[in-house]
Amino acid sequence: KSKSKRPILPNKPYEPPPFPPLPSLLDAKPGDDLKKFEGSSPFLRNLIEGGLPLERVQTAIRDSVYEPVYCEGQGAYPLPIAEDCVSRDSISQAIEQHFESLAKDDALAQQKASLKTQLERVLLARETAIQSLEQALDFAAHAREQQEKAELILAYQHQILEGDQELRVPGYDGEETTIRLDPEQTPIENANRLFARAKRAKEGADEAAQQRRRMKTEQDEATAALARLEQATSLQEVDDVRAEADKKRWLHRQVVAKKKEERPHEGHSVRELVSPGGWTVLYGDNATSNDYLTTKVARPNDYWFHVRGVKSAHVILQTQNQPDKVQHADLMFAAKVAVQKSASRHSSYVTVDYTLKKYVRKPKKSTPGFVTYEREKTLHVEQ
Repeated sequence: KSKSKRPILPNKPYEPPPFPPLPSLLDAKPGDDLKKFEGSSPFLRNLIEGGLPLERVQTAIRDSVYEPVYCEGQGAYPLPIAEDCVSRDSISQAIEQHFESLAKDDALAQQKASLKTQLERVLLARETAIQSLEQALDFAAHAREQQEKAELILAYQHQILEGDQELRVPGYDGEETTIRLDPEQTPIENANRLFARAKRAKEGADEAAQQRRRMKTEQDEATAALARLEQATSLQEVDDVRAEADKKRWLHRQVVAKKKEERPHEGHSVRELVSPGGWTVLYGDNATSNDYLTTKVARPNDYWFHVRGVKSAHVILQTQNQPDKVQHADLMFAAKVAVQKSASRHSSYVTVDYTLKKYVRKPKKSTPGFVTYEREKTLHVEQ
């Protein structure tokens, strides 16, 4: 193979490459193949093919007279390439404006991406809450069925033997009905359990329906906000969407889980989870950890959860002093954690009490993990 070596040294004449000489671009005529002319780059050919007159390019090169312009969305050029290009004093000024525009576009894209992530989280939380509320409404719709099963248990209790797991009897419609029983409970206790379940379902139906309507409204509003964000072409439009989201109290500081070595909890065994809405949920693995979590870690406006009537973990949902922003789906998430870490983990229907930490008290000289509480509300976890 032949090789060409052309050393470039200071104060020495430049030796051109050993290629056949080409005619200058200044000698080209309209319609010529510009690839065959010296000084014709692919970039320049694209501009000329796009409508920039060849004669104007030749005049500018020959006379060293240029017209620097900034063309929005395209860049900086030494000659106008379109009618909407704006004249600038120098090509440097045009380039600077172009990069300022790129920086604004990049900032806009970053702001939109950040807010989009938060709005999508809000939308997901509302969708999850609606699903949970629809399950509650569906359960409430069957309250009458639960009550009828309880009545049938009482009517046919003489047929129930110790250890039976189900009762098969004619229902109110004349068709055979199968009723699941807790073999560890008496017939009356089984009936009372179903009566209580029916009562709770009826009592919670109105509230669940109201919450579902509110969640559906916020779901529609979040969807509309996302659509406006997608169409935003300026930082001001993005700020307007963010201001609306903040006014609706959708935005809150995401809680980032710390590394284990950064949160030793003084040696106590405290576990950490994240709810569907991004809130931190903590629970203790034993009585002393529960005691420490409730008395030392939880803040007054954090939510505190405990399964009613049985031993369970103390579960804390940290609210960042914003308990009213916590959604139903997040409360149910924490309640299910309490159930899974309790003696009722295998029960089909479990009642969980929750209240703000400021309403939880630890009596003096009481055993680790023992507390009293007030102003509680209840959540019913069906497994």
